[in-house]
Amino acid sequence: MRDIRDDLRERLEGIDTQRDGLRKSLEALDTEREIVLKMLEFETKRHAYSTTESLRIRVRSTALAAAADKITDAVVPFSSRPMLTFIEGLLDKGAYTKEELRAEGEAAKMFTGNEAPGRIIHAMVMNLERHGRIRQRADGKYEKIPADDRQGSLVQG
Repeated sequence: MRDIRDDLRERLEGIDTQRDGLRKSLEALDTEREIVLKMLEFETKRHAYSTTESLRIRVRSTALAAAADKITDAVVPFSSRPMLTFIEGLLDKGAYTKEELRAEGEAAKMFTGNEAPGRIIHAMVMNLERHGRIRQRADGKYEKIPADDRQGSLVQG
């Protein structure tokens, strides 16, 4: 009979090597899982203000709330609603230029990845102005138009 102990030792070494590789892969997967969990938590917080209900709370008059329901999906895409809430929240405090709004957005980490913050702010400000929610003052700053002065300008024509 042939002695196979060396073959068995070799097999054990191969199994141990394979097991060590799998442990490293498992550790890498655990790390990746933690990263994805943190990203999910961040995105959940970021999109917490994206519901129509939060927009409806911000609108004072019931007639304007009904108009906001009609235009929310048509005018404000789901992914832009946190930015809309953010910009309107800033303008509740006072007047801002587009550059100041962009700087505030960057400070609040509202932009991720390869987004162009200036273009996003410009588009949101132009849409809010077009729908009568804000106006540009002579000094170039934007201010919120009080709900009483809007006169149903939220309804698309």
